[in-house]
Amino acid sequence: MGGPPADANGSTSIIDGNWHLVAYTYTGNTNDGNNGSLYVDGALVGHNGVFVTPAGDNLDVWIGGAPDYGTAFGTARLFLGNIAHAAVFTQALSPGQVQGLFTGEVSLTITHSGSNVVITWPSGILQQAPALTGPWTTNNAAVSPYTVPGGEWESVLQGPGQSLGPGHK
Repeated sequence: MGGPPADANGSTSIIDGNWHLVAYTYTGNTNDGNNGSLYVDGALVGHNGVFVTPAGDNLDVWIGGAPDYGTAFGTARLFLGNIAHAAVFTQALSPGQVQGLFTGEVSLTITHSGSNVVITWPSGILQQAPALTGPWTTNNAAVSPYTVPGGEWESVLQGPGQSLGPGHK
C-alpha cells in the first residue's frame, strides 16, 4: 500500500478529565496526500490522506465512529465519552477557523473610507440579509478586506460570529 495512515492520529492526549475541542477537516480533493487534518484544542496534531471518495452518500454523518468500523473491533474504535456542540460544515475549515472555534475569538473590523464601508476579517465567510432575522445568504464575492460602496450597505452583514445592522457608524 505505501500511503499515509487511513486514520489521522496525533500524540496529544484528550484523556485527562477536561473538555477538548477535536476537529477534523477534509478538503474533498482525493488527489492531495494530506487532505485530512486533525486538530485538538485548535492546534494541528495530525494529517491523513483520503485517496478515494468516502463510502456512502451525502446523508452519511458519523460522529465518534465510522461505518467501516463494523463489529469486528467491538467498541475499541468507537468514541466512548461525552460529545457536546457537534457541528458539520459544508466546506473544510482553515486552520485559522478551527483556532477561532477553540478560542471563541472572532475579529471583524469595520472602517469608513470616504462614503464606503470596509469590512476586514481574518478567516471565514461573510453573510448578508435584508433584515437581522434573515434570510441569510453567503456573499461569495466577499473577500477580506471587502468594500461596500456608499449607499449600498442597507442589508445586514454578518461576519464569523458577529452581526452588523443598518445604520452602524
